[in-house]
Amino acid sequence: MANFGYGRVSTAGQTVDNQRLEIERAGFAIEYGFADTVSRSAHAAQRPMFEELLGKLRRNDTVIVAKLDRLGRDAPDVLRTIKALGERRVEVTDHAAA
Repeated sequence: MANFGYGRVSTAGQTVDNQRLEIERAGFAIEYGFADTVSRSAHAAQRPMFEELLGKLRRNDTVIVAKLDRLGRDAPDVLRTIKALGERRVEVTDHAAA
């Protein structure tokens, strides 16, 4: 069981540092971190680092995000992503869950 952090920003001028800090301040220990800089219009499956994250996840791992909206372009995409991870027995949580 491993903890994977995931962050997303929309422009190259932004960083995921604040998202990482929110997760750490909530008490989560991230073993592997992934971040994408992509437009909000990109579905989760179209993000290169998210795709790499998916390739590393195993049953009983946890994906931790600062906010659930980082997982998709809109609510239906976020729900599809969470459902797909759940089917793989991967837990998804946000920093507020600590």
